[in-house]
Amino acid sequence: MQISPNNSSGPVGRTYWKNFAPAPGGPGVDTAQFDRAAALNRALADTPDLRAGEVERARELIGDVSYPPAETIKRIASLLATNLGDEAADA
Repeated sequence: MQISPNNSSGPVGRTYWKNFAPAPGGPGVDTAQFDRAAALNRALADTPDLRAGEVERARELIGDVSYPPAETIKRIASLLATNLGDEAADA
């Protein structure tokens, strides 16, 4: 085995440090504003946990023995088979 040193990088340049001005308000003062986050939190609090209409619809679909339709199941199975075939070829 042959090892070639990399000598073409040249000399290392001097590093300069720039002093930045302190944050307004002094150290330890939080100046962040969260108006939009507060609005989102209020909207989330105003959203009902359950939507009665959607729950009723889901109950009806669960009770329906023909849901989902056979054609939908066949299409999903076909897509799964196609994608599983692609994954096996990649492995």
